[in-house]
Amino acid sequence: MGDKTCIVIVFDEVSRCALFPIGGTNPALNCSQIDVAAPDLARFPEFADVPARSAHLRAGDLLFIPAWWLHAFAHHGAFNSNLNFWWLPDAPVDCAVARHQAAIEKIVPRR
Repeated sequence: MGDKTCIVIVFDEVSRCALFPIGGTNPALNCSQIDVAAPDLARFPEFADVPARSAHLRAGDLLFIPAWWLHAFAHHGAFNSNLNFWWLPDAPVDCAVARHQAAIEKIVPRR
């Protein structure tokens, strides 16, 4: 429900997106430290040229985000809700995000 804007970044750009470090204080290990709406390019200069795609979604719209793509939502209006379904790809993908996830799972196994 509600309007929102989604920004997505293809998985092969993740090395320039400053994911929270494994073993750090933030448990959001598959999330970027960068505020994509107002990136601190002095702190994260490698993010300046990262290509991102955006989409404006309205109530009832559906957006498929491929595995390993980073994404952020900006919600507009008084009420918004998202419904997510997550699954692993059928075949392993060798990319920076998948390698990061594998490293996380060595520390924190899936339940």
